[in-house]
Amino acid sequence: MKKIFVVVLAVCSSLSLSAQDSLKTKYRIEKGTKLITGSLSFGGSGSKSEPLGANELNNIGFWISEQSGFFVTHNLVVGKTLGYSFNYDKNYDYTVFPTMPSEVKAYSHAILPGVFLRYYKMFTPKFGLIGQFNTTFGFNFRKTEQNGAVTSNPLAFGLNIGVSPHIVYFFTRRLAMEAGFGSISFNYFQMANLKSYNGGLTVSPNLNFGLAFYLGKGVQPYRKN
Repeated sequence: MKKIFVVVLAVCSSLSLSAQDSLKTKYRIEKGTKLITGSLSFGGSGSKSEPLGANELNNIGFWISEQSGFFVTHNLVVGKTLGYSFNYDKNYDYTVFPTMPSEVKAYSHAILPGVFLRYYKMFTPKFGLIGQFNTTFGFNFRKTEQNGAVTSNPLAFGLNIGVSPHIVYFFTRRLAMEAGFGSISFNYFQMANLKSYNGGLTVSPNLNFGLAFYLGKGVQPYRKN
């Protein structure tokens, strides 16, 4: 009986130490890991004003970007980003000549370089949260066509400074899925003598998904003292 009691006590002590060890085990992305990620979005919209058909506006566009960075210390990555966007707008105005509406088309191209800073908080080897600070510069080229007459608008410049949260899930040690939702941002826009500033909280109704590759050690366990 005494031997059984000693064995049970030893097992319980072992389980207790194991539980304490698991609480001390944390996860982080190791210094020296390289990050490569990107995203793509595509969308369009259409509207008609009242009285029905008096004015019709259609829009279509897409946006693509890549990000690459280097973990300068555990969980902290510094990197650069490069994006491109295209938008096409078509507007019909039937109010003056119902049988021959005024037609306005606009084509817009934007080059979007920038830098970013990310910090990771890993809760498990596969799941974590990301806080991202980014600064993006924009150079916009726009051309307008009205009833066949083409006008090139002056080169526009924009600046965006924002903070945004993301979630990350690792399928493997090197491949992960990311999703971003909303941001707090400040925006500046200038075209010729026109300048505008705005800032505020923006929340997207849909998640933005992307894939990320981690080259190096990636997520590793470590002991918390």
